[in-house]
Amino acid sequence: MKRLDIHAIAAELNSRARQHPIGDLQRIRTEMKGFSRRPGTDIFSPLTTFGDRFGAFHHGGARELQFNIWNEDGWLRHGLAFCLQRTQTLQDPVGTLGPKILRFNKFLDRYAKSYADLRMWHWTKEGQYKKYPPRPIPQKLVREAGFIFLGNRQRLDRLDYEAILKNFDRLLPLYTFVEDDLKSEAVPISSDGKLVFPSGYSRKKSSTVATLVAEQHYVILRQNDLQEAFCRKLAKEYGPSAVADEWRCAPGVRVDVAVRRPSGFWLYEIKVADSARACIRLALGQLLEYAFWPGSLDGILRLVVVGEHELNKAGETYLNILRKRFSLPIEYERFTLGG
Repeated sequence: MKRLDIHAIAAELNSRARQHPIGDLQRIRTEMKGFSRRPGTDIFSPLTTFGDRFGAFHHGGARELQFNIWNEDGWLRHGLAFCLQRTQTLQDPVGTLGPKILRFNKFLDRYAKSYADLRMWHWTKEGQYKKYPPRPIPQKLVREAGFIFLGNRQRLDRLDYEAILKNFDRLLPLYTFVEDDLKSEAVPISSDGKLVFPSGYSRKKSSTVATLVAEQHYVILRQNDLQEAFCRKLAKEYGPSAVADEWRCAPGVRVDVAVRRPSGFWLYEIKVADSARACIRLALGQLLEYAFWPGSLDGILRLVVVGEHELNKAGETYLNILRKRFSLPIEYERFTLGG
């Protein structure tokens, strides 16, 4: 390419993205934000592409964690960015993007190693510029006129479009985590201390970002790593011949990990979620099916939910109730990679 033409680069990425998870970005945004119609099909549009020699962010990204490409002294920077510049579209950049930066930090606290080959940059209104490995954003950078970026860069004279799109695919779970609205777990209580019963019902989304290919792929990869490491741990404790993964313990089902003991079996279901509570919620139905569905295996001694989070006192109380009231042999075990 003799002359940088950011419009041509954006158009090429739009075209090639149709074969990638990132090509679904506008559909994802439509579902997450409840738009009445999809705002086009392309990642970048002429409305969010600036000049021939500057850059672009994704259509609709002015108030979001944005997929961003930009000319940086002969290099094309590509990735995700928070732009804290005040504009007509973004009148309160810190108020709008501040909560999203907290979500970004929560994700990176847990998964920064997955992006170890990428880099972060930030710019401030004082002209400060720094580049460093991925990490949560410090509060001192969350101020107007700043710019914070996570991604990579390539020389403009030899762009690898597929590599750029693969990085976008990898960053898509981070984007969806930040941009999907949180539902509060707080229980509504009236002034007299009674539980509020909000009568009525609302129309729910017919699909959710949790089913997106990119996020599913990310969770599966994380679970695979945990499963392999957990099997190694159990093999050291009980011997390799006593441990099996993906074991068909009942018709039509496979348990993540099983341990054979002299008097029966221990079944483990591994879950990747944001809390021990969420892991238990996801795994409990599966473990009960493995143990009690007609035709299931006899001699199941323990049903164990495995997650990466500590079980708090409320979780311990919940499992105690299940054990005492229903005689379920249910337990929770924390396991982390390298731990």
